[in-house]
Amino acid sequence: GGVKMDRSCTWVLVGGAMHAARHMEKLVPLLTQGGDTAIAVELPGLGEDASDPCAATLESHSAAIVAAVDAATTEAVVLMGHSLAGVTISAAAEMRSERVRLCVFLAAETRPGAGWMDTATNPAPAWLGEGLLTQLDGGLMGITEGKIRQLSGIFFAGASPEDIATYGKLLRPQPHYDEAGLVLTKERFGVIPKAYIKTLRDDVNLPVHQDTWIERLGGNVSVQEIDCGHCAFISAPNILADVLLHLKCKSGS
Repeated sequence: GGVKMDRSCTWVLVGGAMHAARHMEKLVPLLTQGGDTAIAVELPGLGEDASDPCAATLESHSAAIVAAVDAATTEAVVLMGHSLAGVTISAAAEMRSERVRLCVFLAAETRPGAGWMDTATNPAPAWLGEGLLTQLDGGLMGITEGKIRQLSGIFFAGASPEDIATYGKLLRPQPHYDEAGLVLTKERFGVIPKAYIKTLRDDVNLPVHQDTWIERLGGNVSVQEIDCGHCAFISAPNILADVLLHLKCKSGS
């Protein structure tokens, strides 16, 4: 074909455990003002999705991300996964490696490797022993009754009290992921360019553990740092957007 002059891309944005698509509502307009498209993925059982959260799986969450990739009308697609969504964007990238130009991991877990409890708890975040999270029926992990404001303050540290309250209310219990079926190959996931955004004041995924997740991605990963808490899309959306657009330019998207 001829020379492709269209530099626009589609951003597929996925929040971490318990998060809704609406948690990305500050970031989306900042990414689209230059002509890009942005899709915030509503995962099954979370946000405003009406399906049974107990029926949601790693596979159904990955499929929702794949559906967003398939809906993209631009040639280039960039995936951004926050926290636990590092796992699901990796699964989606494996399935759509020919479409995904870049995977961006924001304070995110990476695979292959052990899960959060075996990776991110030595040292552990100070709040982990305070009973803020509760195992619910159906394998769901929820916020303990009366603890939503405290946990939201940790998640959205650096945001305004209003935003902490607003976005805390949107958190829903997180379905359990069985990772037994997760296969990431060198030929597919392995060849996609990757970037990692470290959140230096993160009290959920401590920077020392983010270093472990960066190492898992291998040598060819662009590492950026933001001096912010766990959820940059709430507490530092302008800085995050600048970093993401810089990464896109570097990747040639």
